[in-house]
Amino acid sequence: MLSQNTAITLADLYAAYFGINYGRPFLQRRARNQKLSDFLYKIGFHDEWRRNAMSERTPSEVKEFILGFYTGRFLNDADENGLDEDEKEELRQNISLALAQGILNEVKGVFNSASDSFRETSLQLLALLENDGYHFFRSKLLTNEQLILEFGVLFNPETKKFVDMKETTHNEASETLSAEQFLLQAPLYQSYDLDSDDHIRIIHQLGLLKHTIDSYCLECDLPSTFQPERQHFDPNNPTIDREFSVVLVCSRAGSHRMKFFFRVKNNSITKVGQYPSIGDLVLPGTKKYKRSLGSDYAEFTRAIGLAAHGIGVGSFVYLRRVFENLIERAHDVAIQDADWRQTNEPDFLGKRMNEKILLLKDQLPSFLVENREMYSILSKGIHDLSETECLKYFPVVRTGIQLLLDEELERRARREKTSTIQKEIETIKSAISKEPAGSGDGEEGR
Repeated sequence: MLSQNTAITLADLYAAYFGINYGRPFLQRRARNQKLSDFLYKIGFHDEWRRNAMSERTPSEVKEFILGFYTGRFLNDADENGLDEDEKEELRQNISLALAQGILNEVKGVFNSASDSFRETSLQLLALLENDGYHFFRSKLLTNEQLILEFGVLFNPETKKFVDMKETTHNEASETLSAEQFLLQAPLYQSYDLDSDDHIRIIHQLGLLKHTIDSYCLECDLPSTFQPERQHFDPNNPTIDREFSVVLVCSRAGSHRMKFFFRVKNNSITKVGQYPSIGDLVLPGTKKYKRSLGSDYAEFTRAIGLAAHGIGVGSFVYLRRVFENLIERAHDVAIQDADWRQTNEPDFLGKRMNEKILLLKDQLPSFLVENREMYSILSKGIHDLSETECLKYFPVVRTGIQLLLDEELERRARREKTSTIQKEIETIKSAISKEPAGSGDGEEGR
């Protein structure tokens, strides 16, 4: 709602722009304010108000004329039948907003060449409109709620910038997670610093009603799609500290839900609770690695469980053990080759891990060979990094190990398929060779 101070400043700006001072009473009395009348026509005002504007000449007359719309004097004069007081107030506000939007568009072209006092009045009007909750964007005067609906942006009162709410918050420079990562990967009690714009954007994206998330539904025991139950973002108070929850509803069954609890304070966000746990959500997707990892599967799941409970360094210990055993299994395969054994085995144990991986590149997934620095990250995490840093990097390292396991699964599936087809081809060849000569239609039978 526009305040009285805003209405007065709006009237002052109209007075400065449309007021006429001829300096001679005779001319002043005979003058007509065609400029103001034409302007009101341009922004859609009806004929009676435009005719009244013709006789408002001096700055003071123009000011009183514009204030008449805010006070409702013209509505009373026009005897707007059928409107109750609330409806009249809404109409007064809408007319004043139309006047404000119109004059702001009008003065854009003359602002730089205008007097200092005129520019100051224009800027003062913008500031007062901002205090009232209205922001001038792409020639329109809108609330934050309207800005989001129409343009997908929101005005940040702290940075004085229009923030694109559709942009992702995830970027390497700020290491800010995406909304989906905050929900499904961020460990409990790990605080993430946000700049003021990211603060607004992440809160908005976490509560988007149209934002769907793919995850595992424990109750369906199947992968599913989830959607937030309700919108909790308040566009009129976008930067306030708050505690809130996000409830995700399974598309397969509305009674199946996931719940996440967040605390936002001083431009940082912390997940303070969730159900199901990260471990519960991640573990179903790791069952396919049980055969590849063998006895290390328990180590891998233990690492996930520790990270889910906020134990970062311990989770790195188990991930490194899994990594080392993957290398050792590749080593066991390599030494079956006599040439490799003779060339590389004598000093293999003395090599650094990066060098071992390069020697075993024919036995290891290409992803591991190309990203062999993962081992150094795990080692540094155990010896040098804090619990907080390990928790921050855990999802990336865990996913890296899953990627190399996925590649190993693909290689194994290809080997098994190749072996099966080769056996079937041999069976077909054997069957064909037993047929009597000349019984076929092929070349050999002609």
